Amino acid sequence: MVTTKDACWTCRGERTPRGVPMVRMPCCSATLCWGCLQDLHQPLLGTGDGRCPECSALVTVDPIGGKVFLRGDGFRERPPTVETEIWESNPDKPGYQRLARRRTVGEVHRDIMDIVGRYPPGGEEYFSVSCHHMVDRLQKKHRKEMGIQHEMRCKECQRIYNEKYDLEFPEGRIHISVVTGGSEGHYVHVDVHQEGKIYDVFLGKTFMGYDAAWDFAKRIGRILWV
Repeated sequence: MVTTKDACWTCRGERTPRGVPMVRMPCCSATLCWGCLQDLHQPLLGTGDGRCPECSALVTVDPIGGKVFLRGDGFRERPPTVETEIWESNPDKPGYQRLARRRTVGEVHRDIMDIVGRYPPGGEEYFSVSCHHMVDRLQKKHRKEMGIQHEMRCKECQRIYNEKYDLEFPEGRIHISVVTGGSEGHYVHVDVHQEGKIYDVFLGKTFMGYDAAWDFAKRIGRILWV
C-alpha cells in the first residue's frame, strides 16, 4: 500500500522530501520511503527476501514496483507477471501440457497496464503497442498483391494498422532496452528477437530521466519474465 501521510519508520523522513509516497509494510504499521525500501531489499540466494525493520517479519521486496509482499510459512506471494502463451493439459500425454495458443499483443498490453497503471513512473508519457515491423510486413504484402491499383490512402492498410492489437504476440526472445531520444526524453523498447529478425512490440516514453526509464524497463522485464 502506498501512502503520503506517514513518515518513514527508518529515517523519520530525513531521506525523503515531504509529499513523496511511502510504502506501508504488510506485516505491521511501519511505512518506508523509497530509499529505505531499496536498503531493505537484500537478495538471499537470488530472491528478494528481507526483514521488516520494525517487527522483523520475513517479506519479499519488489523495489522496482515499490511493493512489499508478506512471506508466510514456506509461501511467498510473487509480484504479478503476464504470460504471452496459453497452455492446456495434453490429453495424449497425461501430466504434460501443450501450447493452446499465443496470446495477442493487445491482451498482453492490457494485462501489463492493469499492473503498472495508466501513468507509471518511467513510462508516464505513454506505454503503447507499436508493432511497426509486423504492421509493415502485412501492409507490404497487401501493396504487392494490389500492385499499381494500390492507393496512398488505402483503407485496407489503415485497417491492418488499427488491428495491430489483434496480432499474435511473436515467438522468440524478449529484449528490453532504453535509448535517449534524439530531441527529448528517454524511450523504453520492448522487442522480440526471432531468427535474425526483430519485432518491435511495445514502446514507452518518459521525461523523468535515464534512471527512471531503466527502472521501468526492469519492472516490465519482471512482469514478462525476461
